[in-house]
Amino acid sequence: MKKIYIIGGPGSGKTFISKVISKKTGIPFFELDNIFWKDIFKYSQKEDQLIRDKNFKEIVSRSSWIVEGSYYKWIDEGFKNADIIVILNISKIISSFRVITRSIRERYSGESKASFYSIYKMIKWGIGYDYKILPIIYKKADKYKNKVVIISSSKELSKLVYRIL
Repeated sequence: MKKIYIIGGPGSGKTFISKVISKKTGIPFFELDNIFWKDIFKYSQKEDQLIRDKNFKEIVSRSSWIVEGSYYKWIDEGFKNADIIVILNISKIISSFRVITRSIRERYSGESKASFYSIYKMIKWGIGYDYKILPIIYKKADKYKNKVVIISSSKELSKLVYRIL
């Protein structure tokens, strides 16, 4: 598998697992946040849609890639080109805990200036993601059933990584 699409809400483990697979396989990975936002550290201004779409298409036309993100409105090209589509549907308790711990770690290491309010908003958005966005993602992925893997636990994720590696 040389083209891996990983999608899920905040704190689901997308970036972590992408980095692990990339490091072990040498397949480059791309965070969709870097394409979607003009300034990845502020998350305040979206990239122009034409530029975003062009950058995304360049990535998914490569011979190998790992794409990870939570965006769903413009993923069809990625799903179509992927060898495997990994949908992370992790417990909200676990993903919320991860958001909190990541935000605290990044704040105290100087990587981020996340406020408690922004952490709250991220958790709230993550809960909404499961109820509003995951059903849309499942519907979009439905035509690619033969290459979709749904992960709902760390144990399942470990098995998948072992299978990929």
